[in-house]
Amino acid sequence: MLLGLAMKNKVYACRCVAWKLSHRMRSVIAGFLLPGILCGVLGCGGSGAARVKGHVTLDGQPLQQGTITFVSVDGVARTVGTVVLDGQFIVDMTTGKKIVRIQGTKVVGQRRAYESDADSPMVDIVEDVVPAQYNSKTELEFDAKPGSNKTVFAITSR
Repeated sequence: MLLGLAMKNKVYACRCVAWKLSHRMRSVIAGFLLPGILCGVLGCGGSGAARVKGHVTLDGQPLQQGTITFVSVDGVARTVGTVVLDGQFIVDMTTGKKIVRIQGTKVVGQRRAYESDADSPMVDIVEDVVPAQYNSKTELEFDAKPGSNKTVFAITSR
């Protein structure tokens, strides 16, 4: 009888531990998984999706090649960027205010990839054409609205 009672208590204790683990699992799911699912479904850092089509001009001419990056002002939404080719770009992002960074280069010559090797392939020598005030020290901003957005960034090299 005492053994039976002890067995019952041991079984009861095991059931209690199992219930606590189950309760902990529910807490973990509610605490970590649910916000992650909601963030994925509802989006983070913005109230929806935005597609931005735009042009970048440098001194009145389309920027031949470069990149454009949109950094969320709130620091929550992810940073997105794309290639600028012949002055045009298209990028999808979350809505909200963004800091805009534009970089561009132009080919100014060629050189051997390995100077000591006469058979070395030639590589382009490029230089930055977009001043720091539009990339590393940018003050450009863009407010992405839900749906389709169009914009023009007219920048100068001086």
